[in-house]
Amino acid sequence: FFFPARTSRWLSRSRRGRATGGPTYMLIADKHRLENQTKVKLLAIRETELELYVQNCRQVGFVAAIIGGLAYFSFLYTKRDYYQEAHWFARVLYVTGLTCTMSLALTIVLGTTTIAMLGPGLALRGPDG
Repeated sequence: FFFPARTSRWLSRSRRGRATGGPTYMLIADKHRLENQTKVKLLAIRETELELYVQNCRQVGFVAAIIGGLAYFSFLYTKRDYYQEAHWFARVLYVTGLTCTMSLALTIVLGTTTIAMLGPGLALRGPDG
């Protein structure tokens, strides 16, 4: 004879809890769900930070490009009479300053463009932490 009510008494408590999906499995499932929700929220924060950094980097590159362009067009003033009549040291200092400004602006534009293009990909593929 088979008595279903009596067979459940023979099972241990831990086995009965596992067989019916008892509270331990629910706690573990809730724990995993909370961990996943936390990871998703952290990823959303990281994405927002990354977008902010890329936007700031592009703005710095834009300003550097404008400054470099202004320095380039400032070379037009070397053909004016007041430049030609200036002291030789002032002329050398003016041209040297413009050249340094243009080269530094170009370096900044290239650096910020590289960071804005490659940075997000490297940040997403990088290690956790």
